[in-house]
Amino acid sequence: MTQVPNVAVTFCATLVDQWVENGCQFAVMSPGSRSTPMALALAADERIRLLVHYDERSASFLALGLAVAHRRPVVVLTTSGTAASELHSAVVEAHQQAVPLLVVTADRPPELQGVWAPQTIDQRNLYGPAVRWFVEPGPPSQDSRSEWRVLANEAYSRAIGAPGEPPGPVHLNLGFREPLHGEAGELPPRLATAVASKASSTPKPAGPDNDIEQVLLIAHLCTAKRVLVVAGQRTTQTPAERDALIELCGRLNWPVIADHLSGCRLDTAPVIQFADPLLRVDQLAQRLVPEVVLHLGGLVASRVVNEWLTSSGASHIGIDRFGMIPDPYSVIEHRVDVAPPLFLKQCLEQCGAGELQPASAEWLQQWVEANGEAGAAIRSGAVGEIAVMRTVIENLPTDGAMFVSSSMPVRDLEWFAPARPDVVFASNRGANGIDGIVSTAVGVAVGHGSSGTIAVVGDLAFLHDTNGLAGLSSSGANLAVVVNDNDGGAIFSMLAQAAALEPSRFELLFGTPHGVDLAALCAAHRVPSVSVETPEQVGVALMKWRQTGGVVVVIVASSRDANLKDHHYVNAQVRARLEVWLNDQALQRDEQSRTGAGLRRG
Repeated sequence: MTQVPNVAVTFCATLVDQWVENGCQFAVMSPGSRSTPMALALAADERIRLLVHYDERSASFLALGLAVAHRRPVVVLTTSGTAASELHSAVVEAHQQAVPLLVVTADRPPELQGVWAPQTIDQRNLYGPAVRWFVEPGPPSQDSRSEWRVLANEAYSRAIGAPGEPPGPVHLNLGFREPLHGEAGELPPRLATAVASKASSTPKPAGPDNDIEQVLLIAHLCTAKRVLVVAGQRTTQTPAERDALIELCGRLNWPVIADHLSGCRLDTAPVIQFADPLLRVDQLAQRLVPEVVLHLGGLVASRVVNEWLTSSGASHIGIDRFGMIPDPYSVIEHRVDVAPPLFLKQCLEQCGAGELQPASAEWLQQWVEANGEAGAAIRSGAVGEIAVMRTVIENLPTDGAMFVSSSMPVRDLEWFAPARPDVVFASNRGANGIDGIVSTAVGVAVGHGSSGTIAVVGDLAFLHDTNGLAGLSSSGANLAVVVNDNDGGAIFSMLAQAAALEPSRFELLFGTPHGVDLAALCAAHRVPSVSVETPEQVGVALMKWRQTGGVVVVIVASSRDANLKDHHYVNAQVRARLEVWLNDQALQRDEQSRTGAGLRRG
């Protein structure tokens, strides 16, 4: 007897087929009954790689990491009820980091809503304004067959960034009636045109008609001024964008404070790598005050840099490809919603001769020389977790990827680590939380491929997502996870709370010592680990991983007290070297002044 095709499975197969045609390559799901039609459709399509994780929160961050690596929408699927609410943290991070996700939650049909049916909650607009689009088409029927591919296309288009909107998560809440399983029937014909496969890099391109006045205004503000560029996450997305931006800033003598996430961190002028430690030297911070600041992309992590910029008295201009211009200090006076390299190129092209003059060569030279002195002090003085971060950078595979946790790792990376322009850097800096860190790193590693990914995380972030270890060894990821195990929240030791509270109260509320045997935890998940105590041993472990590939967790013994002292020590080394350099400069100026005076008398 011929089986009648299941309309729900056919509907889901149509959505999946259209998404794959548009460029979707990965899907992540957690098991559940009500989501069966979509699960069957995803498993049946051999063009899409399906990863299954039993924990919905970890699954959602795994999907986030995959989407970060690919800049293409990734499907994440859950069943109904509280399972859907488990995705909320990852949805928020995707929203604030402009990462495309197709969030699919299965639901009960309308007749089972509001009657206290099991595993049923109100899933309408569950994620609020964190999604680019919410749609609830209702249980599928043959009557709506002609709209299935249109629905899939619209969801994909919204996820990669509709005109004038950034990429981000889209929520499809799909109600299904029983039976929930069966065979897919014939799919509706494919649409004549598909949408772009990747997340748009310039949803708001600056055009000659609409933005010429803005281009000329900003060029006028910047001409012959001490302009400082601060480049954060998503400033550039390709090496070509990076090279164009750096070349333009070099021509204009504009120093570029660039974190690794900006894609602009190079070890050559005009890039400034060590702004945080060098700006802790008061004399230098006073000398290097800019007249104009161009904020590109997201915020850098350094509070020292951000507060110094806020108090500088400079004019502040924000430029972001998605219009997501951060302004927590309320200093931005002009906003430009366009890819920063494109806008700076337009400034040069659309300004006549003399309308955009470079800053003085001395302005850039002062920054570059100070950066060089700071870098030399860090190289010779790095200890503890700072040295661990530098060791990781040295051992990153060519064309590899690096994922860093929020809290201390992302700051150590920004403040003290050298450039690796051949490596892709990622971090959950949208909402800056430590949720789902291990799972996101796994997603980045799987998405990035065989060249290898290293993640650096703190012990609390590691413990916060231990379910991310589930299935890790069989995921196909080429991933080393370096965990700084200092038995608690190291970053809190650097905040005012540490000095203001009695030690035992501080430990209870902020230090939060965990006492967990991380190696035993890894063993419970059948994930290989190695415990080390020095940066040199970290290097040995990572060299072995590079030779063998696969998965390893490197647990680095540390302490919060030692980490605090190490940071003070390295900053003191930078300060001492820069003070010597400043004194030498003053002596040279005095000598030049005396020589000039003698020549004038002669």
